[in-house]
Amino acid sequence: MGKKREIVMLATGFVLGIALAPAAAHAASELLTAAPSTQTFYVNGELVELEAYGIHGNNFVMLRDIGQAVGFNVYYDSATNAVMMEPDKPYTGEAPTQATTYPTEITDYSSQATSTAFTGTLTRKAYNAIRYSLENQEAIIGGTQEPVKISGEVVKQGSLGNAVAAISVYPVYELVYRDDGYVCDVRRPEAYAEAASHTQGFVDGLAGKSDMNKVEEIAWYVADRLTYATSYAWPNTVLTQDGVVPGACMSYAYSFQFLCNRANIPCIRVTSSTHQWNMVYVDGQWWDVDVSANDSGDDVSLRSYQRVLTDPAERFGTDYTDYDPAATIFAQELLVPNSTK
Repeated sequence: MGKKREIVMLATGFVLGIALAPAAAHAASELLTAAPSTQTFYVNGELVELEAYGIHGNNFVMLRDIGQAVGFNVYYDSATNAVMMEPDKPYTGEAPTQATTYPTEITDYSSQATSTAFTGTLTRKAYNAIRYSLENQEAIIGGTQEPVKISGEVVKQGSLGNAVAAISVYPVYELVYRDDGYVCDVRRPEAYAEAASHTQGFVDGLAGKSDMNKVEEIAWYVADRLTYATSYAWPNTVLTQDGVVPGACMSYAYSFQFLCNRANIPCIRVTSSTHQWNMVYVDGQWWDVDVSANDSGDDVSLRSYQRVLTDPAERFGTDYTDYDPAATIFAQELLVPNSTK
């Protein structure tokens, strides 16, 4: 019999030695006392130091200490509330790391999208992986499902990263390098939880209204809580109160998209070298929405003369020159397949 097996069985014998029937255990409880043991312990002829206690003529040693001395693994499994022994593995005291299993057989979402959206790193494989994260966001956030691997050559920088950033605010979609390849992870930042709670009544009040009306109400809701400035205020500042805070165009764009996402309005952010605004998909087409440009301050009477949704064909000036138009199209196709044809 091998030494590992001998020691394991010896330790088991220690435990069984006090596995008395309830009545016997009660009768013996007053007689059982523990004192540090003076016994010496050897493993393969080598003296080892083990913390042991003598109880009713038996030596009691921690199973972890035996595993460490002999060289087999012992760990506690919280899922089953059990002590696990691995005689053929070296001692670590830790549960073995489970290899992450990534989905491989998934729907070819790219067949639903406009073919002109795919170029460079904006590949069909990347599209399928990101669409999978969109379709399964709750399971991925909850930890019951893993995202799909894209590939090792995909990088966060560039058009693919810009496209993912354009759809991301709450939840956040992020390209993460994991196990020799990128995945599109999904999470809900805890910092935005208060904004979600504070605006829940407003979002509930949008139910039953047309998408056009929802977008208009969201735009004015954001405008009522921001005044244009060069500083930045994120949704966790803008949407956690009902006062007015200063913020740049990015503050308007993020806060508007935050509420559109929660109202199930497809919405992305578009960036130029000097400006940021939104696009929403309403009534079968993509529209520009620039809440910061429409914010007329306290004079709400002007709102009846303003168009919240404008046709992208009406853009003019360098402020509205898209920094990465390929990424914008890819982001639009991710949210609404075949919407840019």
